[in-house]
Amino acid sequence: MNKNKIDVQDLRSQFFEKLESADSDIFHPADINRVKTDDAYLRRFLMHHDGNLDGALNMLWDACEWRKKFGTNDISEKNVNKEILELGSVFPFGKDKDGKTLLVFKSKHHYKGAFDFEDHKKCLVYWMERLERQENGEMISLFFDMEGAVMANMDMDYTKYIISLFKNYYPYFLNYIIIFEMAWVLNAVFRVIKTLLPPKAVEKMKFVNKSNVKDYVNPDFALKSWGGKDSFTYHFEPEQKSGMSSLSSGDENKKKVHFADTPLKSDQEKSPSSSSMPNSNTGCLTTSDVMMFNNEGSEVTSSILLKNDDTQSISFKIKTTSPEKFRVRPSFGTLAPGANTAVSVVLLPGYLIQSIQRDKFLVMSIPIEHTEMTQQEINDLWKQTGDKEIRQHKIQCMIPQHFLGESGKKNGSVLQLQTIDDPKVVTKLSSDITKLNTYINSLKEELKLIRQQQWIIIFTLMVFMCSFSYMIYFDYLKPTPVGQSCWSDSKNQK
Repeated sequence: MNKNKIDVQDLRSQFFEKLESADSDIFHPADINRVKTDDAYLRRFLMHHDGNLDGALNMLWDACEWRKKFGTNDISEKNVNKEILELGSVFPFGKDKDGKTLLVFKSKHHYKGAFDFEDHKKCLVYWMERLERQENGEMISLFFDMEGAVMANMDMDYTKYIISLFKNYYPYFLNYIIIFEMAWVLNAVFRVIKTLLPPKAVEKMKFVNKSNVKDYVNPDFALKSWGGKDSFTYHFEPEQKSGMSSLSSGDENKKKVHFADTPLKSDQEKSPSSSSMPNSNTGCLTTSDVMMFNNEGSEVTSSILLKNDDTQSISFKIKTTSPEKFRVRPSFGTLAPGANTAVSVVLLPGYLIQSIQRDKFLVMSIPIEHTEMTQQEINDLWKQTGDKEIRQHKIQCMIPQHFLGESGKKNGSVLQLQTIDDPKVVTKLSSDITKLNTYINSLKEELKLIRQQQWIIIFTLMVFMCSFSYMIYFDYLKPTPVGQSCWSDSKNQK
């Protein structure tokens, strides 16, 4: 019997010896059965800890404990937040250079607080479990697509949770951590992330761009936005547990996670407007599917990041369902190939923050010959362009939970503020108004006192200036009487 087989048996026997003194329902029956029968699973714990039996046992115990507490075995697409799955911020696609499946994180689609953090955790574990079954425990690689991401897309809590899953609960499951097109302003964030990783995991981190991503991802299994050969439209497909997995490699991959320049027939059947509303990566203009509003000083603002990924110049135009509610700058313009711009969106005063979630923005683009165009020329061009030539993309407005505070009520993926009819809100507002009035009255008294002091100071200065002027006049500027001279003065002195 070889050493690996002996180590697996030792790990199994020590686990069940420890289990005898624990509560009978501490672990899920499926996990206990897996420890009993799955040698490959136990071997992963040993490999994760370089053959250290004690480390493997502790991790196995903690993993089983967590799985029971978190309800990991019961997670499916039926009991997770479907909006997150359909958003496309996380999905498996393609293979790395070692043939390992990529779990892709589209960072520009993730906004901290847009959904409940527990929902994010469950969706992530859903994908981890699905890939465990699909790959039969083989390693996977994380692919962080940072293109178009800004600081608002960074979520350290979420990133720490991703790391904790691989570190504590999914043994020997991580091949590479590939970070694609990371902006220099995010370097500090990933320096912090490196400190959370064990040395072996830090060695797995690879920073790539379009020119060298082929060193880690086969171009045949890479998206066009990465410099590969596949352009895509992601839509979620439920797992097919019997037979072939819905997200396997090769041709089957393309059947279930679709990558095409035009919407599929099934998509068109679901939505009549799908042909005129392609995905953000279809065509030449790329942007996000959601825009998150936040406080900046006294204003509620957001931004739309636009990038021209085509070899031809484009003109863009932005519309909204509520033009009276927002200030959009610029609302139209031109972009040269490879150029990008940020469109500022500000909620005008007098409109309720909770109404934002019902609004949408429409980003339209058309190809142009050159970018040197006047405002009038751009307007004329859009008037002459037919609807079939315009590429369109919808953006949903969203509000983070922390922005609305704890007084809101959860409604789907966002929160709504309590109405003025709520007694708690009325009481709090009354108290705040009373405090504000007291403070204003105090300021009025202080202002009155300051004005009195100013008048006293002014009067004192006037008296001083008059006295000083009088002294100067009589001591130095008083005129000499007629007939009196310096000679007469000297004579009198004699």
